[in-house]
Amino acid sequence: MYLSFPAEYEACEKELGATMTEIRSLGGGAKSEAWCQIKADILEIPVKVIKNSGSTPGMGCAILAGVANGIWSSVEEAADKFVEIKKTYYPNSENRKVIICVKP
Repeated sequence: MYLSFPAEYEACEKELGATMTEIRSLGGGAKSEAWCQIKADILEIPVKVIKNSGSTPGMGCAILAGVANGIWSSVEEAADKFVEIKKTYYPNSENRKVIICVKP
């Protein structure tokens, strides 16, 4: 997984034409503290776990419907009202050194 993760990250940035400053983690992968920390360490950016991530599909639908109906002026504005961060994992350069040493 290590070998593909940075390549996928770089491909996303290239395709979007933007630099990612954080990752939002939700669902099953967000339940593992170890996995969230590994992602932060490998990519060298914070990983933020969404509170109540089990309801994010419905939340996304509600946000888009609200923007489409003029309740909020933008997705960003609506997301600021709904999305809460449960925990943030910050990159640890010491961990990254170990991960790089043991990668296949």
